[in-house]
Amino acid sequence: MAQASYDTFQMVVVFLTLATALYYYATEKVSVELTSASVLVFLMVFFYIFPVVDMYGNATMTVNAILAGFSNPALITVFSLMIIGEALSNTGALETISDSVSKWAKNYPALGMIVALIMVGVFSAFLNNIPMVVVFMPIIVALTRKIGVSASKWLMPLSFVTILGGMTTLVGSSTNLLVSGAMVKFNQAPFDFFSFTKIGLIMAGVGAIYVLLILPKILKAKKPLKSQLEGEDERRFFCSVTVDVRSPLSGLEINGWALKDIDVEVLTIQRGKHTFERPFNDSIILPGDEVLLSATRDKLLAVASKDVDNLTTTDIDENNIEDQVLAEIIVSPKSKYVGRTLRWARLHIRRNLVPIGLERDAGILQADIMDIHMRAGDVLLVVGNREDVHAIIDDSDFILLESSAEDVRHRHHVIHTIAVFIGTILFASTGLLPLPIATFLGAVLMIAFGCISFSGALEAVDRRVVLLITTSLALGLALEQTGGALAIADNILYMFEGQSPAIILSVFFLIVMFMTNILSNQATAVLFTPIAISLATNLHVDVNAFAFAVVFAANCCFVTPFAYQTNLIVMTSGQYSFKDFVKAGLPLAITLWLVYSVVAPIYFYF
Repeated sequence: MAQASYDTFQMVVVFLTLATALYYYATEKVSVELTSASVLVFLMVFFYIFPVVDMYGNATMTVNAILAGFSNPALITVFSLMIIGEALSNTGALETISDSVSKWAKNYPALGMIVALIMVGVFSAFLNNIPMVVVFMPIIVALTRKIGVSASKWLMPLSFVTILGGMTTLVGSSTNLLVSGAMVKFNQAPFDFFSFTKIGLIMAGVGAIYVLLILPKILKAKKPLKSQLEGEDERRFFCSVTVDVRSPLSGLEINGWALKDIDVEVLTIQRGKHTFERPFNDSIILPGDEVLLSATRDKLLAVASKDVDNLTTTDIDENNIEDQVLAEIIVSPKSKYVGRTLRWARLHIRRNLVPIGLERDAGILQADIMDIHMRAGDVLLVVGNREDVHAIIDDSDFILLESSAEDVRHRHHVIHTIAVFIGTILFASTGLLPLPIATFLGAVLMIAFGCISFSGALEAVDRRVVLLITTSLALGLALEQTGGALAIADNILYMFEGQSPAIILSVFFLIVMFMTNILSNQATAVLFTPIAISLATNLHVDVNAFAFAVVFAANCCFVTPFAYQTNLIVMTSGQYSFKDFVKAGLPLAITLWLVYSVVAPIYFYF
């Protein structure tokens, strides 16, 4: 009796710890990092003083067990995919796709976004959800920036759509496979590939209506992208470009001065000793031409064929190429360079900064930017080592726009990036390598091939996500080891004893749905599958009615960011808080619960 009381005490403490953690995650009265670290410390101290022991007297909630999340394959997968996604963004490997999508969607932005997300949902039924988010997240971000919509309105729908798509086939989610495997363990027939596809399509279809049409209106814009586009991102720079055969400018025809389908204005073309000025009449840009043009910084990088090398006559430092950043600096009114040319200034020698573009509020430049006399207020687009760029803060001649600094896109690594990424997906989706191994290998290869610098890889890993995963795994383990998870199911189901199978099925779905947003979905699936089989057997109904409930409910990972890895992946880029997921995900989870509660009894004839 004393032992039972002791176990109950531990269980109650774990429940109180869980409730406290969820409260602070939701209210954000303290940082997510501090809440997570505090929970981990408390669990270690508490279970050291009040250990949980198995039938052999061995402690189960040890320090190693509580901190095992730091080496958990899920954590390795998440931060590896963050690095891979950052490498895809850095090299601009997906810009061609986003450009084609954005051109089609420019007149119908909402429709274009919806079509793209529907494609993601379809692919997620057959491919691992996590690579799908990694593939489409940079595309969604690029598309939202180009059509003037906040990315925070569409990144959470991206995660939710992949989860919905994963509900429709056996291979759509690892949770589905775990439930099918558990069915075999308890002498039940495993699922076929499309066993639950009919109900899954209904569930996913209803959920998609909410995700695509309602959720973007609920989510708040975290950044006013319109002001961004009107500010730094739409600043137009004058730049001299050396055209080679790989440049998108090569072979283009100019009428007037604007290039068709490229937001670039051509001012002059220098071909050998001959200079051609606008307006141009059916002129063709040829390899070897020196073109003076006006464009945004993104377009300047787009017309360069190899990083920024073709945007300047000054050699870029190849020794520190992986740590280069692109930044904007303003010529100070007191600068000694006012009235001087960039050629005279020799910034590449004096400041280790290479100027590639110049922005001026008024006037049209007709000469190479290196020969333009600088004015106070001119904005220079420069490339340099990260340390040299930030040294401008202490320079009285220039003012650094810190928010403008970003890593240089290493376009010569595009082929490497795509090859590594496709290889990672193939290895992971075909099962040739386990997902954690495939993704970690992909992340290491991205760094080895120079697609992303090591420092850039470290910055891509969000410490909030690391601590959230580790803490959620520790809390899940504590609930399981103290009997808390099973106690929730047993007590609530006991309250509904004697009710119809439809009512019990609905309550069971609700319990599993609640638990999957606290425990991992895999742990929830394993824990509740035997309970589902037992309930169905006792009620004399089709076992699949309750087994399917485990599949769909365990996949309702919408209410907390740590409920599913795709939520964690989009959390940083979307700047979502814990409260955002509760507000946006809870209505979706409740909707799917109601749909299954209505559809399942009809489908299974009870």
